[in-house]
Amino acid sequence: MEGEATMSSPKLEAARKLAKAHFRVDPQVRRIHLIQPNHDQNPDEPIKLLEVVEGTLECGILPVGFVPDPAHGLDYPSVIVEVSPREYEAIEGGKLNFKDWTVGEELLA
Repeated sequence: MEGEATMSSPKLEAARKLAKAHFRVDPQVRRIHLIQPNHDQNPDEPIKLLEVVEGTLECGILPVGFVPDPAHGLDYPSVIVEVSPREYEAIEGGKLNFKDWTVGEELLA
């Protein structure tokens, strides 16, 4: 299920920075993965993260989009998909529809 990162260095570094910030502010975050595909050549293409969060409501796949925030070091738009550990298992098992996205590289705290 895990793939290789396909983002350019600046965008991948921004994704890692965003993941670290989310781990830091939310102790319930268990895992964060890049979501592929990422059309890296398009600067408007968001960084997409799948966040596995203990205790989150089980609502299925509900992407939430954010605009770039250069004042806080994030020059790219982002999309966060937050799922419970049980929903993550369903995604891994192909039982929960993840559209045409796939789960990519895991980003560590």
